[in-house]
Amino acid sequence: MEAALTLLTSLDLCPPKNHFSNYLKLWSNDLLECSIAFRTNKDSPFLIRSFLRNYYGYDLGPVFFRLDNKQFSPFYSSHLEQTLEYFFKSSSSEEELESENEKINFFLHNWKEISFEIEHISCFEKNVLISGKHIFTETRGKKTIANFSILALRKDMSLKILLHHIS
Repeated sequence: MEAALTLLTSLDLCPPKNHFSNYLKLWSNDLLECSIAFRTNKDSPFLIRSFLRNYYGYDLGPVFFRLDNKQFSPFYSSHLEQTLEYFFKSSSSEEELESENEKINFFLHNWKEISFEIEHISCFEKNVLISGKHIFTETRGKKTIANFSILALRKDMSLKILLHHIS
């Protein structure tokens, strides 16, 4: 009974859905900025490192980042340097991406829009679990829809992602 009461109390402290929507809008816009910077060779290493530090909790310990979507290059990392290596090692040129069979780098692909739909939010003390769909639209108009789950630490009304799974 006490555990159920704690859970209800924790859920009552959950910020409104628009708080998380705003956070994911910022995440999407900043990821899009990284993608554009990479394609135009404009300071992308700095932007990408800043993006990862701003949104992910690498300063708190390992972050579990996993991509399982059949259209994305497979990826699993728990450390910032591994994640940065993925950003730059698996990136393909525009010509290489013309092939429909080519796996794409999730972060640096030729996106023109990144949006999302939140389907579920659960708050537990300082943690929040968010799940839904990411919608990635290429500059050529092709859309990739991927399910996501995010576990984040709530810290002073901001979030630090500790687990991000995309499939």
